[in-house]
Amino acid sequence: MLLHHVIAGDLPIADMVAAIRATSPAPVEFASLLGATLEFTLVAGDVIVSPAQSNIDATVGTYDLDTCVGMLHIVDTVLVPEYSAALPRKTAAGPRAAPACVPLREAAGAAGLNSFVDAVKALRCAHSVSLDLCYSC
Repeated sequence: MLLHHVIAGDLPIADMVAAIRATSPAPVEFASLLGATLEFTLVAGDVIVSPAQSNIDATVGTYDLDTCVGMLHIVDTVLVPEYSAALPRKTAAGPRAAPACVPLREAAGAAGLNSFVDAVKALRCAHSVSLDLCYSC
């Protein structure tokens, strides 16, 4: 779910606002790291982020935070990804089949990340691990 909230590159809020104004009234679109389309618009001076084809509107509240993992903008709402056609749907015959589930520990092990520290090192942010995205890295 976190990768649905991330786009590639560092985009300061001033550049984002300029891009939105250049395409207005159409939204500016960026692909999340999960490949979903995120639409950015301006409403009453606020930058609004919405997953395409959803009724979710998240307002960017805090912005331009430089962290060791990139530039961070904080939104006030979780951006739930749009429904993927690849997932099985409920049919007239009954409920959809449950997707295969790989426990987090197994998935991390398969990726060579055997601990939280390994995962943090993979992000190049090994010192001063905290929930505030390692501001002191």
